Amino acid sequence: MYLEEKVEQLENLSVDQGKQIEIIAKGLATITTDMQRGFAEAKQQQTKMNKELTLVKHQVTGVTTDLAEFRKEVNQKFDRIETKFDKIDEKFDKIDEKFVKIDEKFVKIDERFDKMEQRFDNLDQRFDDLVTLIKSK
Repeated sequence: MYLEEKVEQLENLSVDQGKQIEIIAKGLATITTDMQRGFAEAKQQQTKMNKELTLVKHQVTGVTTDLAEFRKEVNQKFDRIETKFDKIDEKFDKIDEKFVKIDEKFVKIDERFDKMEQRFDNLDQRFDDLVTLIKSK
């Protein structure tokens, strides 16, 4: 009987171990399935992110190109404005030269007026002298 008890204990033990192996196998299968799902989801997310990153790179390239064109246009407009300002500066320089010439002419005219005023003063004095001379005779 002793052997039969030992065999029965071994059978019980093997049944228990079989159940434990089954539980471990199910757990391992679940973990494997979860890991495979996780890797698949991670790969899908990576693919999605790669597509989005490619789209972003494309958009950045477009924006960079647009910005370069915009800078080029702005620089051209600034060049045109600078050219116009240079022309305006030249015109102002010419106008300034004309004003200087006009000022010189006014100085000359003032000098002439001063001379004429002196002549009139001299003539006035002569008339006064003549009037005095005539009155005295």
